Amino acid sequence: MGKCRSCCTCCGYFWGILAIFVGLMFIPAVHDAYWKGLLLIHPEVLPTSITPGGVAYLIFFLLGELKYIPEHGPEGWLETFTMDQRLPFVQGAFGGDGLHMGLGANPGLMTLYRVSHESNRKFYYDPNAPRVYRMFIGAIDIEGPKGKYFAKGVMPTLLQLDTNDTRWWQIRDLWSATIPALQRYPPTTHALELPTQVPGLTAASFCKGVKGWNFFWSGFTTQFDVTKLIPKELMYMTAYNLFYQAFGVRFTAEELDMVDELNSGVGMLLAANPSEASIKRGLFMQETLEKALLKTEFSKTFLAGAKKRGLDGNGLIRNLILSFISAGYLGTGSMATRTIGFVDQNPEMIAVFKKDKEAFMLEAIRLFGGGGGGSVWTVNETTTWTLGSGIKIREDAGMMAMSQIYVANQDPSVFGGPSNDPAYAMKFVPGRKNAERLLSWMTEIGDIRKCPDMTGCKAAPRFCPGAELSQRLGREMVDYYIDTCTAGGKNRDEM
Repeated sequence: MGKCRSCCTCCGYFWGILAIFVGLMFIPAVHDAYWKGLLLIHPEVLPTSITPGGVAYLIFFLLGELKYIPEHGPEGWLETFTMDQRLPFVQGAFGGDGLHMGLGANPGLMTLYRVSHESNRKFYYDPNAPRVYRMFIGAIDIEGPKGKYFAKGVMPTLLQLDTNDTRWWQIRDLWSATIPALQRYPPTTHALELPTQVPGLTAASFCKGVKGWNFFWSGFTTQFDVTKLIPKELMYMTAYNLFYQAFGVRFTAEELDMVDELNSGVGMLLAANPSEASIKRGLFMQETLEKALLKTEFSKTFLAGAKKRGLDGNGLIRNLILSFISAGYLGTGSMATRTIGFVDQNPEMIAVFKKDKEAFMLEAIRLFGGGGGGSVWTVNETTTWTLGSGIKIREDAGMMAMSQIYVANQDPSVFGGPSNDPAYAMKFVPGRKNAERLLSWMTEIGDIRKCPDMTGCKAAPRFCPGAELSQRLGREMVDYYIDTCTAGGKNRDEM
């Protein structure tokens, strides 16, 4: 009994001290001093194995982030650096080589993130830069047990091929020639539709499900599944219209559920090997969606274009479906969810959105995320970097590094106005100068628009092919929400 009381007493002391610590972190001066002090235990060389210093850094890093759980949710806690753009400012990461120490690419170790606009631009504008090592399906070994989850011809995807691989360019050329929806101004477009074939999905239920949704806390309630960070009503809207606008296919309610299940399944493959049952289910879903796409006029054009180029058309149809699910579906839905949440909290922004929808969405994407968040790769050269604090750290060849587009989009040297003001860089200003310099699609959107098609050009050698389609669809969904669910328009069930 005495030992139990002693343990309870110690436990009480621990939680009391932790509560006081977290409370102190809410004092800005203490918070800044804490993170600057954390720099003192940075190593001179990034370790290749877990060390006492590395473990200490990990613990202190996570403790300093505890106060952000209410804002970002527990599942965002471990990667709060990607959510909390204030840390690079505190540590002066936009100075020096534009790098910041963080967690992520090396499990249990420390990683150098490229956070400045210039350091990210340097990586993405190099056509010979190493391909991402781990990014959704890019992490899965084609020959390993996880590769069995995918139908023949699906792998490798664009997320796995190097840019110096001729197949990478052939696939992009095929996409450019056969998917007009990827253009900024397609010759024909499909209007946004609410997929009412989904049982119970009406304009009213859409509004109820989306309004007041908390991006992070709501995701926590769905068993830490990061693919569930957006409301199911918006997920249906995103999946249906993404494939309808791009390929003219009208997925059924069951097929839309498969889009979501495949997206979750691919994400789960990163953590564990698939069971025989999940492999069978994954192949069945891919076959079902492929059959639906093969019934469209688009598929005839796509298959003819593939044959002309000597490519496996049916395999690339499967590849296309999975690529759009993994790289476009969740990202577009997340973008729309966060922007809708911002409008919800700031109803005066409805008039600003209506005035210039494209400018509004570009600024929302810059501040809240959209498109790509970052890439992970293995560095091929040993380099000694100088952080903004003046500390030098050596990153050896073979280490894993990470770009951080989300933070680079708030670099004051680009978005801080004439005085490079950090506060102005974090302010919501649609139509701001340099708005088209955001890097959300791995290349400045202004440079992407200099290229004649999605194959790329000298101004933008590497970028996300879905840059314009994703933006356009995001704008349309925000517009639908405003017109349907707010005082900015009538409820469509009443029209």
